[in-house]
Amino acid sequence: MMTGSLFILFHKIIDLELAFKLTSKEFKCQCTRTTCSIVVMSPALRDSWNISRAQFAKPLKVNSGHRCGPHNEEVGGLINSKHLTGEAIDISHDEFDNLEKQRLRLILENNFDVVIEYPTFYHCHNN
Repeated sequence: MMTGSLFILFHKIIDLELAFKLTSKEFKCQCTRTTCSIVVMSPALRDSWNISRAQFAKPLKVNSGHRCGPHNEEVGGLINSKHLTGEAIDISHDEFDNLEKQRLRLILENNFDVVIEYPTFYHCHNN
């Protein structure tokens, strides 16, 4: 869970640049619950994103970052999803041609421990 590492934690209403070309608005839970008020991001995820985004050198769209428990359940996320602890990110690839998509995947695989390809996005996290 969150033991042994420091995590970035702040109120959901604040919009900050969390990482290189990544705002908290893009990374926060997309639900509208009043009980969902914080955003959590792992420093390891931030570092992997920063390197990947700089290497790809094109805008990337985030489909999902941090999620609260109820929203994670609604979208069919795993019960122990790394999205719950701000340690996972889903990055859209459907706007890229095949060559760009392959290049993005290689970059992500070099910077994240786990990259899973879905039809429209890559799920990325570190162990």
